[in-house]
Amino acid sequence: MRKKSSVEAMVETVRLIFAGEFDRGKKDVHYSQIFYEYVSAYSAHCRHRIKSGTRFVTEVYKNGSFEDRYETAVETEFVDSFKKHDRIRSDALTAASVGAIGRTLSQSNPFDFGSIVNVVAEREFRAKIMEMNVQPHCDNASGMTMHENFRRFEFGLKPLKNENAQRMMQAL
Repeated sequence: MRKKSSVEAMVETVRLIFAGEFDRGKKDVHYSQIFYEYVSAYSAHCRHRIKSGTRFVTEVYKNGSFEDRYETAVETEFVDSFKKHDRIRSDALTAASVGAIGRTLSQSNPFDFGSIVNVVAEREFRAKIMEMNVQPHCDNASGMTMHENFRRFEFGLKPLKNENAQRMMQAL
């Protein structure tokens, strides 16, 4: 049996959380990446639903020059989890990047940075998938079920079951 790609693992984890199948989900590095991307997408598209929380400001610099600044609003109950999963996600991204650099330098053409670009592209793809699945659903039942199940999964509570999750996740 072939190993799932990280994108396939992400899609499966999101489906399990959305469906309320917590017994089959696990809190691993994929979950940390998903949680971070979900909270970021929720902040960007459903901010009107966040009643209290903390704002995290990220400034992006390129070649020593300021390039961009963005803000993530995190609900109060998710603040500690967001920090924890951001750290795990950052460490995983760093490890993947270092591994890709090592593989690139050991190739016959050390100037081929394709595997490094793939690490960044995969992270951007995860963010886009979460954005597409959060943005149109802030105020409908499926979006609220997804949000509530992320909360329940994160804190070890019983899930809301969602029998329509498989059909609704077909977009992924």
